[in-house]
Amino acid sequence: MLRFTIHPQKVNNLIQQQTAFNNRLLLLDVMRAFAVFMMIQGHTIDALLHKSFYDYSSPVFQLWQIGRGLTAPIFLFGSGFAYVIANTRKSVGGRLPGSVILKRVRWIGALFFVGVLMHFPMNAIGAFDQISFERWQIFYHVDVLRLIAVSLLGLLVLFIFTRSLRTLKISATVAAVLIVAVSPIIDNSAWASSLPAFFSGYLTFKTGSYFPLFPFSAYLFAGAASAAWYKSLQNKNALWTVIKRFGMIGATLVVLVQVLSNTVFESSSWVFTGSSPLLFLMRLGIVFLLWSGVGVLMRKVRTLPKIVPIVGQHTLFIYVFHVVILYGSAWAIGLRAIYGKELDFLPVLAVILTLLVICSGLAYALNYMKQRNMKVYKFIPYAGIVLLILVAIF
Repeated sequence: MLRFTIHPQKVNNLIQQQTAFNNRLLLLDVMRAFAVFMMIQGHTIDALLHKSFYDYSSPVFQLWQIGRGLTAPIFLFGSGFAYVIANTRKSVGGRLPGSVILKRVRWIGALFFVGVLMHFPMNAIGAFDQISFERWQIFYHVDVLRLIAVSLLGLLVLFIFTRSLRTLKISATVAAVLIVAVSPIIDNSAWASSLPAFFSGYLTFKTGSYFPLFPFSAYLFAGAASAAWYKSLQNKNALWTVIKRFGMIGATLVVLVQVLSNTVFESSSWVFTGSSPLLFLMRLGIVFLLWSGVGVLMRKVRTLPKIVPIVGQHTLFIYVFHVVILYGSAWAIGLRAIYGKELDFLPVLAVILTLLVICSGLAYALNYMKQRNMKVYKFIPYAGIVLLILVAIF
């Protein structure tokens, strides 16, 4: 367990320290670890808990639903934040070297391909004629991995064409605002749903897509803009400044949405639907409040388990692993197919705890390989893709 000692007389507090093992921003890793916990418990309950426990009038259940709705925004905001932090470290004179751009494109491609393989509608590449129209439609529903891949590609373009953190901050903010503003227009338009299914899933909820670019990619661009602002402060108290501002921004957004939803848009049925700008602002406000709250809390603690930031650094692997375990794939049967939504609360809780322990252990093993510069670490994602392709072929 790592021990961090607070010295009130010093400006550099716990959250401004870098972890001893990876030189990353500790608060970012803690927030991504929190998103992992929310993700695992949310997916496990959704996949396995008997419907008799779903009491829609219960405040506890309503709070759980709100938490589920926040998992993706937290994850996406952190992804945009982390991407800017990583790229600014690699930039030279405000520009990303060609080798870094190529590496980023390769990683984005791998991320997209993993999302495709996870939802592949057949267990053999030659079985195209056996797939029903309905299964193809489900395959075209955009998952969070494909959403992140396409969004990061757009963010990478911003990096290529911007020359300063200020320009990046403005560009990412404008992109987020525009995406949110046009989301209800696109979602309710007839042309978006009439496009080919492999394309319309990125635009609208109407096709059954889980995470269309409009509005979910705006969370990622909001995280990128926040990271660019943080990096541009260039002072030793920058993170604490960001934490305080996040709290103020978050509180302002939540209050603003409450006022607007109870006055101007009181009679509107779309106020808290998927593509609603007010729903986006409410969730973004809560994300800001969570970042601020966790940041303040971290100023008060003296110790932090080493495994927490480690888990936050390996969210992609954990996401793929636990989704396949719970929901299965074309090549593996998941717990949901075995048990259905028939389990009582205690067995579901046991599955959640087991998944948390296993995923933490796998994250620790990956971190061990990474810190020792083992070559196998760099090839694990690509090896997994090749393995799935071979299984699909044979």
